[in-house]
Amino acid sequence: MSKDPVVSLGEAIKTGAPYVVTKKDTARPLGASKKGPRCNMCGYRLQPGDSMWFVWGTYRGGPGPNAVFCAKCHGPDDRTKWAEHAKRGREQYWWM
Repeated sequence: MSKDPVVSLGEAIKTGAPYVVTKKDTARPLGASKKGPRCNMCGYRLQPGDSMWFVWGTYRGGPGPNAVFCAKCHGPDDRTKWAEHAKRGREQYWWM
Protein backbone atom coordinates (compact mmCIF):
# COMPACT_ATOMS: atom_id res chain seq x y z
CA MET A 1 0.00 0.00 0.00
CA SER A 2 1.34 3.41 -0.99
CA LYS A 3 2.29 6.07 1.53
CA ASP A 4 2.20 8.80 -1.12
CA PRO A 5 -0.19 11.72 -0.57
CA VAL A 6 -3.48 11.35 -2.40
CA VAL A 7 -3.80 13.67 -5.40
CA SER A 8 -6.36 13.60 -8.19
CA LEU A 9 -5.51 11.89 -11.47
CA GLY A 10 -5.63 15.25 -13.26
CA GLU A 11 -3.26 16.82 -10.73
CA ALA A 12 -0.84 13.90 -11.05
CA ILE A 13 -0.84 14.22 -14.84
CA LYS A 14 -0.22 17.98 -14.69
CA THR A 15 2.43 18.02 -11.96
CA GLY A 16 4.14 14.63 -12.08
CA ALA A 17 3.15 13.96 -8.46
CA PRO A 18 2.62 10.30 -7.55
CA TYR A 19 -0.90 9.01 -8.06
CA VAL A 20 -2.31 6.19 -5.93
CA VAL A 21 -4.17 3.70 -8.11
CA THR A 22 -7.76 2.94 -7.10
CA LYS A 23 -9.92 -0.11 -7.82
CA LYS A 24 -11.88 2.06 -10.28
CA ASP A 25 -8.65 2.85 -12.18
CA THR A 26 -7.88 -0.84 -12.68
CA ALA A 27 -11.23 -1.35 -14.44
CA ARG A 28 -10.87 1.42 -17.04
CA PRO A 29 -8.56 1.96 -19.99
CA LEU A 30 -5.54 4.20 -19.54
CA GLY A 31 -3.53 5.00 -22.64
CA ALA A 32 -2.74 1.89 -24.66
CA SER A 33 -3.67 -0.41 -21.77
CA LYS A 34 -7.34 -1.36 -22.00
CA LYS A 35 -7.52 -3.08 -18.60
CA GLY A 36 -6.07 -0.53 -16.22
CA PRO A 37 -2.67 1.14 -15.97
CA ARG A 38 0.61 -0.63 -16.71
CA CYS A 39 4.16 0.58 -16.23
CA ASN A 40 5.51 1.50 -19.65
CA MET A 41 9.03 0.47 -18.63
CA CYS A 42 8.56 -3.00 -17.12
CA GLY A 43 4.96 -3.88 -18.01
CA TYR A 44 3.78 -4.31 -14.41
CA ARG A 45 -0.02 -4.08 -14.17
CA LEU A 46 -0.64 -1.62 -11.35
CA GLN A 47 -2.94 -2.74 -8.54
CA PRO A 48 -5.14 -0.70 -6.18
CA GLY A 49 -2.88 1.03 -3.64
CA ASP A 50 0.18 1.15 -5.93
CA SER A 51 1.74 4.50 -6.79
CA MET A 52 2.30 5.54 -10.38
CA TRP A 53 3.95 8.54 -12.02
CA PHE A 54 3.18 10.17 -15.37
CA VAL A 55 6.06 11.18 -17.59
CA TRP A 56 5.24 13.67 -20.31
CA GLY A 57 6.34 12.71 -23.78
CA THR A 58 5.83 14.43 -27.11
CA TYR A 59 2.91 16.57 -25.96
CA ARG A 60 5.23 18.61 -23.76
CA GLY A 61 8.34 18.48 -25.91
CA GLY A 62 9.47 15.17 -24.46
CA PRO A 63 11.24 12.20 -26.01
CA GLY A 64 8.30 10.05 -27.05
CA PRO A 65 4.74 9.16 -26.11
CA ASN A 66 3.51 9.92 -22.61
CA ALA A 67 4.35 7.18 -20.11
CA VAL A 68 3.35 5.70 -16.77
CA PHE A 69 6.05 4.49 -14.34
CA CYS A 70 5.58 2.13 -11.38
CA ALA A 71 7.36 2.62 -8.05
CA LYS A 72 10.14 0.17 -9.03
CA CYS A 73 10.97 2.03 -12.27
CA HIS A 74 10.38 5.61 -11.07
CA GLY A 75 13.39 7.76 -10.22
CA PRO A 76 14.90 11.21 -10.72
CA ASP A 77 15.96 10.34 -14.28
CA ASP A 78 12.52 9.24 -15.56
CA ARG A 79 12.60 11.43 -18.68
CA THR A 80 16.09 10.24 -19.61
CA LYS A 81 15.14 6.57 -19.11
CA TRP A 82 11.95 7.10 -21.11
CA ALA A 83 13.87 8.86 -23.93
CA GLU A 84 16.28 5.92 -24.21
CA HIS A 85 13.41 3.41 -24.07
CA ALA A 86 11.44 5.33 -26.74
CA LYS A 87 14.52 5.60 -28.97
CA ARG A 88 15.10 1.83 -28.80
CA GLY A 89 11.41 1.29 -29.48
CA ARG A 90 11.41 3.55 -32.55
CA GLU A 91 14.42 1.69 -33.92
CA GLN A 92 12.76 -1.68 -33.40
CA TYR A 93 9.03 -1.00 -33.95
CA TRP A 94 7.61 1.00 -36.85
CA TRP A 95 4.55 2.08 -34.86
CA MET A 96 6.31 3.84 -31.99
